[in-house]
Amino acid sequence: MSVLPKLRSFATPLTIGGFVLSAVTGVALFFHFNTPGSKALHEWFGWLLIGGVALHVWLNRKVFATYFRQPLALVIIALLVGLTAFSFFTGGGGGGRGNGPGGGGERRGPSGRLATEVIMGASVSVAAQLAKSEPEQLIAKLEAAGIEVESKDQTLSDIASDADKNPGELIELVFR
Repeated sequence: MSVLPKLRSFATPLTIGGFVLSAVTGVALFFHFNTPGSKALHEWFGWLLIGGVALHVWLNRKVFATYFRQPLALVIIALLVGLTAFSFFTGGGGGGRGNGPGGGGERRGPSGRLATEVIMGASVSVAAQLAKSEPEQLIAKLEAAGIEVESKDQTLSDIASDADKNPGELIELVFR
C-alpha cells in the first residue's frame, strides 16, 4: 500500500482538529477568558495545525498551485503575508510572550515592557504608592482577590509567581 493514502487519512483530520483547537482557544484568549490551560494549548497545539496544514498543502500541491494563477487569490495571499511581516516590525500588539514578562497579552511597545518590569520588581509598599494607596489597602485588595501576600516588602513579581498569575493580571488588579 502506498504511503500517500495513509498520509491523506490523517492530514485532513489533523488540520480540522488543529484548527478547531486553535480557533476556540484563540477566541477565548482574545476575549480574555483565560482558562488555566488555554494559552498553553493555543501555543503548543497550534503546531498541530501547522503540521496538518503543511501536510495537507503538500498532499494537494497541484490544486494549491492553481491559486497562484488567480489574481484575487494572489492579492489575498500577498495582503495576509504582508500583514504578518508587518506585525514583526511594529512595537507592541500581538499579545505573545514578547509583550512583557510572562506574556500578559497587553498591547504595549518597548516602553510598556520596561514599565511592566519596573512595576513587577517593586515591593507592595512601592506599588501601593504608585497606585495612590496604602500598602495595607493593596494587600487587602490582593487578598480579597485570593492572592496571598506575605509582607509589604514582597515584590509583585514574587506574588505573581506564587499565585500563578501573569504580570498583566496582577498589575491590572493593583491599579484597579
